[in-house]
Amino acid sequence: MPLAVLHLLVPKKHDRYYRTVMIRTSFDLPPEPNSDSVKWQFARRISDSLEPYWVADMDFAAPEPVVDAVRKRLENRLLGYTFAREELYTSFAEWLETRIGTRPASHWCMLPGVMAGVRAAVSLYTRPGDSVIVQTPVYFPFMDAVEGQGRTLVVNELRHDGNRYRFDFESLETAAAAGARLFLLCSPHNPVGRVWAAEELQQLVDVCRRYGVLLVSDEIHGDLVMSGYRFVPTRGVDCRGLRLLTLSSATKSFNIPGLPSAIASSDDESIIRTIRDRMHRIGADTQNALTLTAVEAAYRSGAEWLDAVLSYIADNERAVRALFDAGRLPVRIEPLEGTYLLWIDCTRLSSDDVTLRAELQKRADAWLVEGSKFGSGGEGHLRMNIAAPKDRIVAATERIVAVLEDIS
Repeated sequence: MPLAVLHLLVPKKHDRYYRTVMIRTSFDLPPEPNSDSVKWQFARRISDSLEPYWVADMDFAAPEPVVDAVRKRLENRLLGYTFAREELYTSFAEWLETRIGTRPASHWCMLPGVMAGVRAAVSLYTRPGDSVIVQTPVYFPFMDAVEGQGRTLVVNELRHDGNRYRFDFESLETAAAAGARLFLLCSPHNPVGRVWAAEELQQLVDVCRRYGVLLVSDEIHGDLVMSGYRFVPTRGVDCRGLRLLTLSSATKSFNIPGLPSAIASSDDESIIRTIRDRMHRIGADTQNALTLTAVEAAYRSGAEWLDAVLSYIADNERAVRALFDAGRLPVRIEPLEGTYLLWIDCTRLSSDDVTLRAELQKRADAWLVEGSKFGSGGEGHLRMNIAAPKDRIVAATERIVAVLEDIS
């Protein structure tokens, strides 16, 4: 019996269950990628059979409430200049209070994206030659935001204790004491998948506060946290006396990166005023009407969809791990605490991650990202996006394992 018909026959008390079933079914059968899809069309330039597991967006249709809201906005047919209403921030605040148990900062503004906020903060709060701390391996545009603007990149490499990645506080203290002006935090962390604990964040905050370092917290993956883990915003610990800028976004959580945006927030009004002024000076302060509509709808009505996504990703993770375990490869997959990106340690197989990536593209029709792209500590690793239909993830993993077995 078709799900749509079955839905009409079940009691209303079961509506949520069947809505979840239908959402998960939609993940199995996503729409065909558009001809302007970065993820898919870049792969097609290499090979018609190459499947992309590199760029961090999902292969799932956006939540129906978001699509409906955008459709309704278009039906109005007036698409003039638009500003971000206070209702948008209210929806974000209520989302944080309900999902995370905290509220955002007092002052905010909309940005074209998280990296616009990162780049603006580096430009505004440091001078050429100043030191900026990043924790590698990390989302590689962080490095360009620092070095590309003439600042000095200071690497505070994450350390692995045999079970998980952790902050190297000794190295961090040394860098902060030496005069670093700004710290870029990735929370949850891309690519290693850590969801930082409150105790870790508190120690980080204490160091930054002690040396007057501005802490910029990229929390774009804050909603993408696996069962058993809890996301703590940096502002969720004792930040009194700390200069903190938080960058949040609905784009990853609800798969709407084609409607790019971010929310910059801080309890320091001067930080937000300065960021807002910079956006105005470079002409990046005009808001997209459809983006604003989508973001507000996502935070108002996207919870069911997101819950289904997290459950589906967890299923995909278990399937990938089972196939790697069956292959008995000298490979370790980091615990996936947050994001939908698996961090695969192949160092016992080969330290040449660029060649591994190329071999998997050629022989397994699977495009992953080489770990060295994420800076020091990433060598010999691969990153795999598993937010895709399960049957495709399973088939791709089988091919990947077969190639790695042959290499080993």
